[in-house]
Amino acid sequence: SYDRESTGGGYYVIEGMETTMQPDTLDGQQEYSISAGSARVGGFAWRQAAARRLRFAAVPDVMSINREPHSSATLETQRIKFDRTPVLQPATVSVQRQMTAEITHGPVVNSADVLPQNSVVKINSVKQGATTYNKDVDYKLVAGQVDWSLPGAEVAPGTKYMVDFEYISTEPAEDQTPYDFAVTGAVKDTTVLVDYQPALRRIDTIVIDAKGKLNVIKGVPSMWNPVAPVVPAGLLAIAKIWQSWDATRSVIVDQVRQVGMDVLQGYQEQHNQHTMDIAALRLAVDVAGRYSGLGRGMFADPMLDDSMRDQGMLQT
Repeated sequence: SYDRESTGGGYYVIEGMETTMQPDTLDGQQEYSISAGSARVGGFAWRQAAARRLRFAAVPDVMSINREPHSSATLETQRIKFDRTPVLQPATVSVQRQMTAEITHGPVVNSADVLPQNSVVKINSVKQGATTYNKDVDYKLVAGQVDWSLPGAEVAPGTKYMVDFEYISTEPAEDQTPYDFAVTGAVKDTTVLVDYQPALRRIDTIVIDAKGKLNVIKGVPSMWNPVAPVVPAGLLAIAKIWQSWDATRSVIVDQVRQVGMDVLQGYQEQHNQHTMDIAALRLAVDVAGRYSGLGRGMFADPMLDDSMRDQGMLQT
């Protein structure tokens, strides 16, 4: 009770208890090492003579991004970056592709022929031999079919013809990394849509209770500004974990540590020195302000030592 009353709670590290990040275990758990040391938790003393390891399965929170648009720059293989990273789960892309297929016209005049792909966006050309048919004059695109019901020219029933068309293909992302993916064969200047789930950044806190039990408290996840958790009464925060879910993951050691009397004495001496420096600065500014026109080249000497005097002359 004396410790709690004199320190405002009795939660602090006396010595050691420093946290370092270790490589993840083979089954994917995160591992941290807490060095030997001692602490006070709610006024109760805890001491550990050797370093201890903390393992736990850290699972990221995710958000769903649907139909994120990107522009295709070429038909060749290209890499496209996710807007939000890292992405640890497989993504799905919708790509506009171009295809040429041989179609057999139906046995009935003015009938419609089904194209071999779903989600057809447009028909670029329809040819039979040297004859090219005109869009919206001879044929039109209706529900993924070449509709020959228009009054223009028509291929003979039962004959084959070539159709060049574009369609939307929904497929898994190719060669995906946590930051980008590859696309091959997307029509130039069309939109590539991607559905994915980026991992949200989080700040977790490693805590210890009065009996020396280690635990991890999850923070509030966010894509941009995660919030560290509030440590409940009865627990001492040892360190924070910056959960970025990539190579930048790190440990933030911000524990409250006991300050010895010698350190406090050093702080007092620094404070006194700062007070003297501020007083000298105020005097110099005051003199320079009042006598700036008359006392050019003059300065105020606080007379603490000989540092502001002519070192070539004996000073008394």
